Amino acid sequence: MVIDARRNFFGVLRVVEWYPDDPDHHYSLYNGRILHGVQLLESDRRYEPTTYFSGNSGVGVAITMLPIPGEMRVGTIGLGAGTIAAYGRNKDHYTFYEINPAVVELNKKWFTFISDLEARGGTVDIELGDARLTLERQKDQEFHVLAIDAFTGDAIPAHLLTKEAFDVYMRHVRPDG
Repeated sequence: MVIDARRNFFGVLRVVEWYPDDPDHHYSLYNGRILHGVQLLESDRRYEPTTYFSGNSGVGVAITMLPIPGEMRVGTIGLGAGTIAAYGRNKDHYTFYEINPAVVELNKKWFTFISDLEARGGTVDIELGDARLTLERQKDQEFHVLAIDAFTGDAIPAHLLTKEAFDVYMRHVRPDG
């Protein structure tokens, strides 16, 4: 059942509730027909990273296999449901770059990955705007991991995949990241 929907320049976003009377009860965020995140709602499962960011995904492996004691710095281009924040620990810092303000609104209203990370003692910044342009203006962020997840199906924003864009990304990633 659709429980929230927003339409703006970037398209139509929907939050859909699935299986309300079942252990697999969850919310899903869609941009058009493309899934942008899932959060399980059972209290003991709501912290689990899901879909494209499960523990055996590239992002899951990168974050969990880096032996970083203390504060880990993670950047993500694309917010979605905020699933990547599920990996955050006490003192970790996560920065999400999101171009669509409606994604930020729906994330804060329906998904708890970010607030759960903050409750664990981590910090989160959400930078609203085009990620490439925002990163070009920022001082070096010293990310241990920088995930690029700003894709909506076949609509790949080519300006995020150019050599110049990757030069900007690499400036923000630590040498050991």
